[in-house]
Amino acid sequence: MAHEPKKAAGLSQPLTAAPMPEYVYQPYQPSRERIEDEKERRETADRKLDLSGVVLNLS
Repeated sequence: MAHEPKKAAGLSQPLTAAPMPEYVYQPYQPSRERIEDEKERRETADRKLDLSGVVLNLS
């Protein structure tokens, strides 16, 4: 018994899967701006927030 593709109602051609696009591997290379942003983010994350002179008025 030969396997035939299913035919959808109202279509003149049977449904078939689209071919997969060819994939080309591209290794990750961060941009110069991203490297600088991440470095700056790490430097600012290391600093602690000094709240010693802050007074909260909750009245």
